Amino acid sequence: MNMQEQFDSATSPFAFRAISAIELQTKEFPPIKWVVPGILPEGLTLLCGKPKLGKSWLALDISQAVTQGGIVLGQECETGVNRPGFTGG
Repeated sequence: MNMQEQFDSATSPFAFRAISAIELQTKEFPPIKWVVPGILPEGLTLLCGKPKLGKSWLALDISQAVTQGGIVLGQECETGVNRPGFTGG
C-alpha cells in the first residue's frame, strides 16, 4: 500500500460527516454541564466587549469562584467542576 492509499484509508478524528435534520432532531445529547449554574456552560466561551469594561476581572472572578468555590454573578459555583483557563489580553 502506497502512502496515498494509506492516507485515503485512514480515519481522521477531525473528519466531519454531514447529518440530516431528522438525524439531528432525534439525536440524544448529554445534559449541559454548567461552570456558573444557568449562566455559563462548560466549553469555549468568548467574553467580548469594549475596552476597560471589566472583562478580565469578570473572567478572573469566575475562575476563582470555580476553583475555590464561591459565588459569582449571584450563583454558587461547585468547587472543581472543571479546570478553568484564563487568557487575558
